[in-house]
Amino acid sequence: RPTATFYADLNLLLAVLTPAAKTITCLESTNSTVADVFVFWLAVMASFESLLTSQRLGHDLQACDKETIRKILNFRFKQMILNNPSDIFVPGFVLHPSEF
Repeated sequence: RPTATFYADLNLLLAVLTPAAKTITCLESTNSTVADVFVFWLAVMASFESLLTSQRLGHDLQACDKETIRKILNFRFKQMILNNPSDIFVPGFVLHPSEF
């Protein structure tokens, strides 16, 4: 039984970390812009919210763990996007010539 618990916990960890890992991989491109960073942050936030409210993980994660993940994500989003001293991400997104 401990092996089954380990694999269940490992699958849960992978489900939680996958959106961020995929985002980092995409943003490592030499063609990434500040608009891409903003869009991918929004996508990560939406992915995590969907993941945390889904039935699949809804029963696996405790409420306090979900709240901790939300607090960490919100803190990092505010730190990087909203309270950034250069304030480049939102204007870069709005002024980007491509359509998102």
